[in-house]
Amino acid sequence: MVTRYEGIPFVARFRWSVGELFDEFLNGLRNAKLIASKCSCGYTVLPPRVRCPKCYAKLSRENLVEISGKGVIEAYTRVFFKLDGNGNEIWLDKPVTLAMVKFEGVNSTLVLPYLDTEISEGTEVEVVWRDERSGSVSDILGVRRVKV
Repeated sequence: MVTRYEGIPFVARFRWSVGELFDEFLNGLRNAKLIASKCSCGYTVLPPRVRCPKCYAKLSRENLVEISGKGVIEAYTRVFFKLDGNGNEIWLDKPVTLAMVKFEGVNSTLVLPYLDTEISEGTEVEVVWRDERSGSVSDILGVRRVKV
């Protein structure tokens, strides 16, 4: 595959594994579970990593933990266009709201689509799963406000 950027050819071929810990994360998604890595220093990261982002200790399957899927919105933005893979803007029919979510028991954040209309920082949310899941990040449809 060749993509051009300002007239310079760019060839990218990748053959790599997502790694054993991210593979466990994807397997968790297939079963509607969020899997994170918890380091002995106390830092928990989602999705799981092979190294702790805080102390850089090596992490393994023994460090994997399941988290609840509930969290809080720390920030959000509205997106009005997407890129087509060649750097061209494609305007969306309606804007998409993306939320930066800090899940319970996790130190890192994930950016996910927000599926409700009213949003604010501090909103408590929960994951919304696709009915049929395949072990892909697209198994998460997004997050919505926690129903009380």
